[in-house]
Amino acid sequence: MRPSPNEIKAVARVLDPSLSEESMDMAREAIEALDEVRSKREQWVVAARTMKDGPIIQVGPWTTKNQAMRAVNKIAFADSPSDTPGCGALVIRMRTPEWLDSL
Repeated sequence: MRPSPNEIKAVARVLDPSLSEESMDMAREAIEALDEVRSKREQWVVAARTMKDGPIIQVGPWTTKNQAMRAVNKIAFADSPSDTPGCGALVIRMRTPEWLDSL
């Protein structure tokens, strides 16, 4: 994702309050480097249906599977997932490089 002009200016102001051209270029590079590192970070989300015929909600992301599993335990279900078909929660890894490579 390309950094927006507002993001670039915000970072450039930290580097140089006068917003020199050099600080703008450095800010752009810093944001792109951070985005690159973060895009490789493992992230997990929870998808849940809390009642029969209800909407599927998604919450997250978390950086570990354990954090996402703990979130599942905090979800309030209107219908019991063990007794109601279609109700329940799944912990899903957001980015799986193996399938991204096949695109």
